Amino acid sequence: LRMAIIELSNYKVTGTDINRFRAIYDDYVWFVSFAPLDDPQIAVAVMIPQGGHGGYGAPLVREIYADY
Repeated sequence: LRMAIIELSNYKVTGTDINRFRAIYDDYVWFVSFAPLDDPQIAVAVMIPQGGHGGYGAPLVREIYADY
């Protein structure tokens, strides 16, 4: 993600610029899963910027599976 930000800014934003804000941002949520266990038919990946921890991604994935 860092490289994407740097490249999309046409290298005007540097790693040092990004690090200045590091302490004030929460962790990103990553939650990746597949279902059903015995015969996988769907895989879901959720990423929530500044979401805290993976537990917050699970309800979103559950809703996606319910709709599927």
